[in-house]
Amino acid sequence: MTHPQHRRSISLGIAAASALPVLGILCYAKVWPKSSDLWQAVLFICALSFTGILVLGLPVVLFLRHRGWLTWLTVLGSSVVVGNLYYQVLALFYANGPEPSQLIGGTALGLLAGVGFCIGAWPNKSFKPNPLRGSA
Repeated sequence: MTHPQHRRSISLGIAAASALPVLGILCYAKVWPKSSDLWQAVLFICALSFTGILVLGLPVVLFLRHRGWLTWLTVLGSSVVVGNLYYQVLALFYANGPEPSQLIGGTALGLLAGVGFCIGAWPNKSFKPNPLRGSA
């Protein structure tokens, strides 16, 4: 069954969605890994990003595709919500708990993941309903 709402594979979108937040963190920190310890930190962040995409992002994307709502706008909007949710859950485990000031970080990382998915999977950005059979 083919879905006309994306031109490329969703797996490519997942790979790009897990890589772009890591690049965003590295650019924000103005650090490029030079030592092995920093590379281990980058791999850890990649693993966290990939886990979040698989556990929370992929079900949302599959739901949007199933409903026929897989567009740039819905992917970016849902990625902001899912990114904030995942960021707050991580804050429970790795920080002192979620704080309202962490919403900016969750929004930014979720938006980066959404942009990465859109670039990787390239969902259809316009709504074009099928015309009736008799119309020309």
